[in-house]
Amino acid sequence: MFFISYISLEELSEKFETRLKELFEKKDKWTLRELKHFMKELNIGNLEEKLARHCKIIPEPNPFDSKKTCLNYMLKFKIY
Repeated sequence: MFFISYISLEELSEKFETRLKELFEKKDKWTLRELKHFMKELNIGNLEEKLARHCKIIPEPNPFDSKKTCLNYMLKFKIY
């Protein structure tokens, strides 16, 4: 079963690590495209480098094209 919820940018923290924690409290896996939407206003530089410090990348089958994979980001460890 899937649930749809709205995440307001205004309600998220202005600090990268805290915002990342808030997002991963909502769901376990995110694509880079999804994370970019929530991180673009923070002006943190290279998002992929920052995510590499905190996340592991999990390749999974693309649900729309069986010949391709999707890269999903999951937290390596809990952020306090």
